[in-house]
Amino acid sequence: MIEEPVRRFRTEALELTLLPRRCYNASYTPEVSVIGFAFEHQRGVHSFASDRKLDFFAHPNSLAYVPAGCDVYSTSDIGGEYLTLTFDKAFWGEAFPQYRFNNAISQSAIKNAYKVRNRLLSNTPVCSLEMEDCALSLYEAVSEEFDSNNEQNRFSRYMTGYRLKFICNYIDDNIDNPLSIQELANTLDLSSGFFSRAFKACLGKSPHDYIIDRRIYKARSMMKSAKDLSSIAYASGFSSHAHMSYAFKRRLGLNPAQLRN
Repeated sequence: MIEEPVRRFRTEALELTLLPRRCYNASYTPEVSVIGFAFEHQRGVHSFASDRKLDFFAHPNSLAYVPAGCDVYSTSDIGGEYLTLTFDKAFWGEAFPQYRFNNAISQSAIKNAYKVRNRLLSNTPVCSLEMEDCALSLYEAVSEEFDSNNEQNRFSRYMTGYRLKFICNYIDDNIDNPLSIQELANTLDLSSGFFSRAFKACLGKSPHDYIIDRRIYKARSMMKSAKDLSSIAYASGFSSHAHMSYAFKRRLGLNPAQLRN
């Protein structure tokens, strides 16, 4: 079985690294601050600047920040696709506060992290200026997170960690079946309208967009096998090979055959 590779973009001032979904066990102390972006939900055990290890559940489409010199331990049996950004020390400018955060939602971060992912997945020459612009947008999203009070609205507050885990697991367990907003809302005893607003406030994407993302992830994982693309499409919940190809092209910038090759 062939694993997707780690993909990187480097300049003298910064490095962007796209980590594929795979299990990991990491312990390190970063010399420079690290910005992270989780494309999908992850669960495992971690600790920061402490020996106390805690269970974690990283939200999909969320931004994280770890300051330089912070001891990090993290392990996960399944991992998740993840983007990291590091800058040269001289490039950071004004230092951020020396505390970390995670699970922050920023529409700007979502837009630019996905753009970086598409460019790195393409395996074609990229424009350095475009990548640096995306990196600076991620940097600015972290700055805005520290500058704001980050008060979540009532919809976001309703989507507690337990409810979020439940609904994410429900979607993954039923990804090969048709799913509706009403069905998802019913699992939490909510109206479809309130559920949709709470979901988007918490994850930065609508339920429909999130489900398409999960179907793409399911299809990508199955491409490591010898199954034909039509079988993969149906097993991932797409209505046809053409539907899957359209989703891949729109979300990843390349079709399933190109990614498999």
